[in-house]
Amino acid sequence: MYALFVLAAIFAQVIAVLVWLTNRTKVEIEVTEILLDKVSLYGGVNHTVNATEPIDFIQQALECCGVNNGTLDWSKEALLAPFWLATKGNTGYDVPDSCCIEETTDCGYKAYNSTLVFQQGCAAVIFDFIEENMSLLGGVIAGFLGVQLFSACGACFLTRAIQQHFAY
Repeated sequence: MYALFVLAAIFAQVIAVLVWLTNRTKVEIEVTEILLDKVSLYGGVNHTVNATEPIDFIQQALECCGVNNGTLDWSKEALLAPFWLATKGNTGYDVPDSCCIEETTDCGYKAYNSTLVFQQGCAAVIFDFIEENMSLLGGVIAGFLGVQLFSACGACFLTRAIQQHFAY
């Protein structure tokens, strides 16, 4: 029974990898739409935990700014972040402090085209990271699948040994 569950898990993982590889463009579109949704809520009073903090974390951790167009995504021309523009981004050329290379209070004020802020959009950084680490990710997945296959085979051999032992 255990071996069947492990084999089902292996099957599900293989399906997930195949879906990722065949629908990669759709996955990229979905991730981009999620990021755009979070940016649109950024700075909203009731959206600190579900939008502002995650975007700040992503921008600092991945050294990026905005979604597709870097600092332009935070501008008044892009209109992607209405809460941000209504509060902090009131000049229309400010970016969140989390876009700053060295984050300090108000470092993003009028830093739209500054060399002190990250210029690349976060979607591109995320997809570049995945692309660069695809072989490592493939190796890790293959390793997990190998361990699971070994586990399933071991479970089958153990079950057979137990059945033979009690058959006598």
